[in-house]
Amino acid sequence: MGTSLLDVPAAVLPEDLTRDCAVRSPNVRRASLRGPASVAPDRWPTQPVPSRRFSVCLPELGGGSPVGESAGRERRYSPEDVLRMSGGKHFELIEGRLVEPNGGALAGWVLANVLHRLVESSRDDAHGWVFSASLQYRCFPDRPDMIRKVDASFVRRERTSRELLDSLIAPVAPDLAVELVAPGDEAEFMEAKIRDFLRAGVPLFWLIFPVARTARVHRLDGSIAGLAEEDDLDGEDVLPGFRCRLGDVLPPRPEGT
Repeated sequence: MGTSLLDVPAAVLPEDLTRDCAVRSPNVRRASLRGPASVAPDRWPTQPVPSRRFSVCLPELGGGSPVGESAGRERRYSPEDVLRMSGGKHFELIEGRLVEPNGGALAGWVLANVLHRLVESSRDDAHGWVFSASLQYRCFPDRPDMIRKVDASFVRRERTSRELLDSLIAPVAPDLAVELVAPGDEAEFMEAKIRDFLRAGVPLFWLIFPVARTARVHRLDGSIAGLAEEDDLDGEDVLPGFRCRLGDVLPPRPEGT
């Protein structure tokens, strides 16, 4: 396919990753799914702290042992387990592991603004349905047991069915996926998520960096566009007529900056 997140020229990429990806709080718990190293040392501005797997006790699934390395042995879960467990909608399922998405006040504030604008546009023009992060996706033909989440998504009206609206886990890929990068998010993890959705046929993916006040647009044809806060988030062919200045969904800059 086209250029990946980490193939963007170093003059463009590191500042976003430094501010939004590489800062890891010791209180953040995220599953580490690292494969072979794919980031050259000079491309990664800070040394990330090793991740810890999220642990949760699931007595209703039998055994009641925690998930993760701290349990001494690691249980693999299925999509059916996720459907049955209390709070399963909050997780992604990757290679049988439960993954807890990161968040935070700033990302939540920006997300609320993005959702509001998407809902207003899609409702006024009857283009389709907007969904929050409560909707999970199981739409990956090459990895049928994987469940992914994004912060916001949009499905065109002609692709929306009663099956989708009644689903806890959507069986179809969205037409637009939106993800906000929060402190603690790893670059490799975000790159893998974008790749998974594009391979599933998602034509448009917005990756928003609230701290750096930038965004990156990934398209199905492999093209990537970087946005500054003066540039527009554009619905393109997916959501015709939608245009929103990136800075309008970001909080005001503090005085003097």
